[in-house]
Amino acid sequence: MTKEVNQQEYLVLTKEQFKEKYPTMSDSDIDFYFPEKKILDFSIDFVGVRRYDQLKAKIKEYNNYNVINPDKPKKTLSEFELNQIKSFESKSQQNKEQNFKNEVDHWEKIHGDNSKKSSYNDGLLPDKKTIYKNFLIAYKFLNGFEFERTEESIKNIEPIIKYFAYDTTFFDSENSIKEVGNKKLTPSFKKGLLLIGNVGNGKTSVMKAIQFMFDYYFEKAISEKWDTSGDWNRLKFKFKTCENLVTEYEFLKSGQEKEIFYSKYSKGNLFLDDMKREKNASNFGITNVVQSILEKRYNNQKQYSEEKINKVRTFGTMNFHENYPNNIDFAIQECGVRYGSHIYDRIFEMFNVVEFKGKSFRK
Repeated sequence: MTKEVNQQEYLVLTKEQFKEKYPTMSDSDIDFYFPEKKILDFSIDFVGVRRYDQLKAKIKEYNNYNVINPDKPKKTLSEFELNQIKSFESKSQQNKEQNFKNEVDHWEKIHGDNSKKSSYNDGLLPDKKTIYKNFLIAYKFLNGFEFERTEESIKNIEPIIKYFAYDTTFFDSENSIKEVGNKKLTPSFKKGLLLIGNVGNGKTSVMKAIQFMFDYYFEKAISEKWDTSGDWNRLKFKFKTCENLVTEYEFLKSGQEKEIFYSKYSKGNLFLDDMKREKNASNFGITNVVQSILEKRYNNQKQYSEEKINKVRTFGTMNFHENYPNNIDFAIQECGVRYGSHIYDRIFEMFNVVEFKGKSFRK
């Protein structure tokens, strides 16, 4: 071969154009670049942070265009570009899991009680101590700094830790709300958690750390065959911002895809971040996507309410009403305005309400 093959040429040229550009290249060499099933895929192997950020920005640009121009053909990324995003995120997740494992091992080495070291083969239980310790590790790992432990912040996470540990003292936690308006609330492990607080005061970052830690230990429990893998599995939940749910719905192309979408988000444990702030979708007519999901999840929760294993629990965060800071009543009443009065009544059956106190950390 007289010239070195450029990676970009391989991506954009057809096989015939490639032959014309490199007439002296043997058929076997050409087949290396253009086999029936590609041996190499430079488009995925060379995706970096800059390219990933460009593609994410492109998605946002297209989403804005589609919302502003609902009557025009939708702009979407190509399959080629979507595969690049998928590849980058897959590799990033693998790196996160390995790095988190290193953080856990480092913690155990420094803080572990070697004289009373338990055997992981017997299965680590998700009790209060275990969840709290590993929450602190996960929080620092994901955010780059330690969780600031103050009297206020400890009271914020106390009901969350106790809830997931199935500790009955959760019912008496100071930040667990017992009354909203004229409604008396009954705490229950069959309900999910609804965290209400000021904008940017750490609700989301805390729950992301909890989710990451549960995913990590469930995978560890499966790989090491713990007898407590079922306990970790029951704690896992999917994480979606309400805005991203609407965006995903906007890209559905058929009634079948719509059914699959609602089936995916009406079952299992799901965390809905930043409720009340998302827009309505314009796909298949004007649709309040989060309202529809809450209705379907409520019906499924009632169906499974008598079972011991919690199959459908909903978690969420929302901010106080901007005109009524630190007022739980108005924050939840705003849900009635956004999602309908019937959802307002069902909130108390679906959620344990927890006040997340403190001012915004955002600058």
